Amino acid sequence: SEPAISDCIFFQNTGGAGGGGGAIALHWGSNPNITNCVFSQNTAGEGGGVFCLDSDPTITYCIFAKNEATGFSAGGGLQGRSAHPTIINCTFTENTAITRGGGINFKYYTHAVITNCILWNDTPEEIYAEDGDPIVTYCDVQGGWTGTGNIDADPLFADTANGDYHLSWINFPIEDSTKSPCIDAGDPASLLDPDSTIADMGALYFSQEVGIREETTKPITFYQGPTIFSGPLVLPQGKNCRIYDITGREIDANHLLPGVYFIEVKGYIINKVIKVK
Repeated sequence: SEPAISDCIFFQNTGGAGGGGGAIALHWGSNPNITNCVFSQNTAGEGGGVFCLDSDPTITYCIFAKNEATGFSAGGGLQGRSAHPTIINCTFTENTAITRGGGINFKYYTHAVITNCILWNDTPEEIYAEDGDPIVTYCDVQGGWTGTGNIDADPLFADTANGDYHLSWINFPIEDSTKSPCIDAGDPASLLDPDSTIADMGALYFSQEVGIREETTKPITFYQGPTIFSGPLVLPQGKNCRIYDITGREIDANHLLPGVYFIEVKGYIINKVIKVK
C-alpha cells in the first residue's frame, strides 16, 4: 500500500513491550509518503518514532524529537530492517536508544537515501548502520558522516528547550556566526525553499524574505531604550513610526522577521536598537 500521511503530530505513543514503531510501524510492502509530520516523545522497543520492515517509505519535512527505543536493536527516531527508506529534509534531535542508533538505526541490509537532513544531539550516535550502506548527502550529522555536502556543525536551532527547531540567524542578513550553518546548505539540485533560496537542511527552513513598503503609518506603541520583545507594538493614534533594518531599508511592520531594527518617530531615529524575537 502507498498511503499519504501528512500534517500529523504523533505524541507520546507507545509501541508495546518488544514492539517496533512507537508512532508508526510499516511492514512488508507498506510504502507510504509521510510529510510535514512531528514525531515526539514516542517509545518502542525498536524504532521509537517509526519502524520500517521490508518497506520503502518516503519521509519528507518531518521532525523526530525526544523519541526513545528501549530494545536491543534500538533506533530512537527510526529503525529500518530490510527496508529502503528515502528521508529528505527531516530533523532528528534529542532521540535516545538503549543500544545503538539514537537518531536512526539500519540493519538487515537496509539501503537508505538521506538528503538535506539534520541529525544532532541524539544518543548514543546519530546513525548506526549494522548492515547496508546508507547514502547520506547534504546533511548536518553530529560526529560527521562521509558524503557529498555533509557538515558537522551546531545547527543553531531557535529554541531547543521549548521544542522550536527552526534554524536561527539572529543578525540576518549579516553573514556572521549567528547564521545557522544549515541555511542554504542543502543540495543545490533540490527544490528551492519557499523564499526562492537554496534549500536549507532540516525540516524547517529559515525565511529570508523581508516585507518592505514605501511608507509605514500604522499605529504602533514602543518604549524608548534597548528593548527585547515579542508580539505586536502599539503606538498612540496619530503618531507616525518608521522601522528600518540595519541596511537602512524601510521595513513593513506587518512582516518583521527576527533581527535588529531602528525605530524612527517624528523624523528622529532612536539611537538604540530594538531586537525583535
